[in-house]
Amino acid sequence: MKNWYVIYTKPRSEKKTAELLEREGFEVYCPVQKQLRQWSDRKKWVDMVVIPSYVFVKCEEKARHQVLQTPGAMNFVYWLKKPAVVRDEEMIALQHFLDNHHEDKIEVVSIRPGMTIEIESGALGGKSGKVVSVNKKQARVEIEGLGIALIANVKRSNIRPSKTSTTE
Repeated sequence: MKNWYVIYTKPRSEKKTAELLEREGFEVYCPVQKQLRQWSDRKKWVDMVVIPSYVFVKCEEKARHQVLQTPGAMNFVYWLKKPAVVRDEEMIALQHFLDNHHEDKIEVVSIRPGMTIEIESGALGGKSGKVVSVNKKQARVEIEGLGIALIANVKRSNIRPSKTSTTE
């Protein structure tokens, strides 16, 4: 059975490593976001990696060794002493989130405790997360996975406390 794994790559080699893995026949996802970059003589839209040094690869357990033979691939990301496995629905949610927030700057941060909420509508409707901060119109919400969180600004009107809500 194939699972999504997360590999740690050499710095600034995520896209190249993903391309090499695809050539070897693996299903790969390297989250990128278009950003407008300024040079001294021009501006240009470029694909910037969202999660530095991380690439997602779908493979069977026995093919993990082959993945690590790919130039740029350093190691698998481990969670609780095992290679981190990302469920298919989490990968779909990540891809959907990035596809629908291409104009927002996405931040990757460490998980912090806070109030657990559920998002009722919008691109992340049906997901739950933890509140990082709140202002008059928006809440910053962490969506957990792999010991990191994607932070999204969500309209306060689109969230409600989870039935198992906790604050620390």
